[in-house]
Amino acid sequence: MGITAAQLTTVTAANFNLIPPGADYFPDGMYLRNAQTGEISQYSGRDFHLVSVPVATKMGLTGTNVVTITAEQYDKVAKGSDYFPEGMLIQNVQTGEVDIYSNGQRHWISVPVANTMNITAAQVTTISASQFNEIPHGSDYFPEGVYLQNQVTGEISQYSGGYNHVVSAPVATVMGLTSSQLISVTSSQYNAIPQGNAYYPQRIFVENNQTGEIDQISGGQRYWVSPQAALEIGLTSTQIATIGANQFNAIPLAGNFVAPTVSTGSSQSQSSSNSGS
Repeated sequence: MGITAAQLTTVTAANFNLIPPGADYFPDGMYLRNAQTGEISQYSGRDFHLVSVPVATKMGLTGTNVVTITAEQYDKVAKGSDYFPEGMLIQNVQTGEVDIYSNGQRHWISVPVANTMNITAAQVTTISASQFNEIPHGSDYFPEGVYLQNQVTGEISQYSGGYNHVVSAPVATVMGLTSSQLISVTSSQYNAIPQGNAYYPQRIFVENNQTGEIDQISGGQRYWVSPQAALEIGLTSTQIATIGANQFNAIPLAGNFVAPTVSTGSSQSQSSSNSGS
């Protein structure tokens, strides 16, 4: 704790002894070692949380960042759940399953997801099956922004914020999505993810398949592209995703698309509100 003499207040023994003793004090988050057994725990929420040997090794805990206390003092503290750093990759020594630890739960990383993440053995902490199974099991893990494909239906979604956002076939075509960019998941795994709004990349052009109206998507809203503006930017059919009217109308209309005054080499340039900002 780095306590210095200047921070201490000296009182008489009589006054000191008048203060009722409570539980021993440890700063929240401190790592403590049992002098007798060598066991290490992290202190938080008034409990000790065991740091198993594989976890301590991966964390690089040494004498400089662990405080050794007597077995008597150590054993006085109540024991809570085992400790794992947020985001640690843990592996069940029996089954080989790899999960990521987050918010007190473990989240399964399937083999296709692990391959996409380029997880190596050096990044994984292998723990006992009993310790692994004691951790509550949460939802499956997917990196933010990945594209998932349902093995049964072929549907593609972009994963973000804990939700699946469907990427319709026309949008995927304009985006140029290829199989190498997709993570194949089982139908049950795919359907277990809550579904959010449809996905559109920033500044994509979409066309209403009923009315022929063309808009540009920006910030989750659509901006009307007039025929004149489309000519000014040289918009071609290969740059436009034609989608259903219901899908089109579900996107909030924000204003009109304004063609850039100076060419930037990209037709997907800018949008503005009706005020012309």
